[in-house]
Amino acid sequence: MRSRLVCFALLYNLLSLTVSGQQVFTIRGIVTSKETGDRISEVQVHDLRSNAFMMSDEFGVFSIKAATDDTLQFSKPGYTVRELAIFNSADVVVELQNEIVLKEIVIKDKTIASEQNAAIANYREKGLYFDGSPPLAIFNPISGSPLTGLHELLGKDAANERHFIGFIRDDEQAAYIDNRFTSSLVKSITHLPENEITGFMDACRPGYSDLKTWSDYQLQQYIKTAFVKWQKKK
Repeated sequence: MRSRLVCFALLYNLLSLTVSGQQVFTIRGIVTSKETGDRISEVQVHDLRSNAFMMSDEFGVFSIKAATDDTLQFSKPGYTVRELAIFNSADVVVELQNEIVLKEIVIKDKTIASEQNAAIANYREKGLYFDGSPPLAIFNPISGSPLTGLHELLGKDAANERHFIGFIRDDEQAAYIDNRFTSSLVKSITHLPENEITGFMDACRPGYSDLKTWSDYQLQQYIKTAFVKWQKKK
């Protein structure tokens, strides 16, 4: 019985050594850039099973002990991480891809509305309080301030402010129309093809004063009626 155990132990050790000799080998290779083909030095090569580490040399060359079914991980700052499964002892060429670094976009904490308010505040500092259109009461010499009224009405700054206020008003009204009279809404009602949507919307764009009083249902009815008329004109 003891002789059998000794034989079994010797056979097991022999098989283990044979299998170990077949599976473990040295992997050699080079690391290059996928974009340029240049060799990359100081790439960290990590065997994820054995936890062995090494670095590629100045020519991008590396060698590391590995076994069948091991996975080698290649990494270096500025490049995407690459993993390579090992199946045999053949030399390898490993290509690393440059990382795509998105430039940081700094968004100013300033909205259009805040910029407009800042501009109006600047006019206020110049003594303009009625957006260039003072009320008649301000010209009363007893209860008002005629000089202030004249400055508000006739001054160059007042003319500029009236123009600016008008621009803001037109811009806000246009934005309101755009937010309600949309291409998706028009298309859902008219079923027009994409190449005709813009033409219809330009020709039948509703006015701000009307649209401001319409419900969504009234807007839809307007689009239907306008579409019928637009088709007849075509």
